[in-house]
Amino acid sequence: MFTRRSSRTSTDADAAAEAAAAAEADQLAGKGRPTPSRKEAEAARKERLRGTPTGKAGVKADREAQRAERARRRAALYAGDDRYLPARDQGKPRKYARDLVDSRRSAGEFMLPSVLAFLVLSFLPLPASVKLTLILCFYVYMLLLVGSVALLARRVGKQVSAKFPTEPTKGIGMYGAMRSMQIRRMRIPRPSVKAGDTV
Repeated sequence: MFTRRSSRTSTDADAAAEAAAAAEADQLAGKGRPTPSRKEAEAARKERLRGTPTGKAGVKADREAQRAERARRRAALYAGDDRYLPARDQGKPRKYARDLVDSRRSAGEFMLPSVLAFLVLSFLPLPASVKLTLILCFYVYMLLLVGSVALLARRVGKQVSAKFPTEPTKGIGMYGAMRSMQIRRMRIPRPSVKAGDTV
């Protein structure tokens, strides 16, 4: 007698649990609530935006926040933070190549000032022999620059490949050569080693 009642109670409990699970599954399958009216949706949106300043104050606050974010990203970029670097600058091989280039002086970093000086001198009323000498010196400098950049690219490629044999290092030599032709204080990311340091 007691056995039948307990079995019936357990059967009822199982059925109730199954019905609750089915109702929950149906609720999860759909959104489980009626679509709010436009008026209700607008009221909810205004409620969410109530803490945000609007009008001129809101625009000013947005500009200040964007300016602060840009400054933070720029500082991280200059510092060499991998999260904010472009894809071409990311990774340990690229960092090592930058350090190799930055650890020594090269003819490439004086290229832009030399070109500007040559242009200024070429417009001055100098004797023809002086101008011819300047042109010859400029061409000799450019030939030496091409040779030194090619040697630097080869050296950087070899050293990076030797240090990171399992990492992809395609184009790393040209990457280092292009960095060597930038003025040192204008390089991005900023040099993390001084000229003459051992890398």
